[in-house]
Amino acid sequence: MIRKRKLALLVSVALLACAYAVQLVLSRPESVKTLAAESAIDSIEIERPDSPTLALSKSGASWVIGEARYPADASRVESMLSLLGGVKILGTVASDASRGEYGLEDGSAITVNALSGGKKIRSVRVGKGAVNSMQTYASVDGEKAVSLLSGNYRGSFGVSADELRSREVWTLEPSSVTRVSSERDSASFALEKGGEPAVWSLAAGATGKDR
Repeated sequence: MIRKRKLALLVSVALLACAYAVQLVLSRPESVKTLAAESAIDSIEIERPDSPTLALSKSGASWVIGEARYPADASRVESMLSLLGGVKILGTVASDASRGEYGLEDGSAITVNALSGGKKIRSVRVGKGAVNSMQTYASVDGEKAVSLLSGNYRGSFGVSADELRSREVWTLEPSSVTRVSSERDSASFALEKGGEPAVWSLAAGATGKDR
């Protein structure tokens, strides 16, 4: 019994050593193939299992989320753009992406599309993370083969809209605020501060149910 356990342990160690050797070979700079985006990315679509498609779009110098146009976290978006704008392929690990061990089957994979001017310029089907957490199994631009990519694609794109929202907090002096307005499809209103001593009142021209 003890001999069998030792044999199993030795086999496990040998397999790990082989996997490590493969990682070293694939991670050599001369073996890395970089796929650069053909133009600037201005929108990203993320299709996650059992979740609505998450859309991000560039608005001026910033990025917003979905139709509600919530401001997106700049650092998270920058990480996404870096991964999509220069996909680094360390090597090909399998010829068929449908094999379940790589997490690329329906129900597990995350599909990420990068667009420029409404045209899709990059598509990455994201599978499991590899032995190294900063490497990911994926298929790129519709290829059937499984590639090993440099970067934590699962961590960057497997997020919710709430996690992507900006947490930036703006501070201001309350006494400097003289007008507050709210606009919605059904109604809008505005409050203004005036007089001495200053008081808040409903501004002229407010419409809808709020008035």
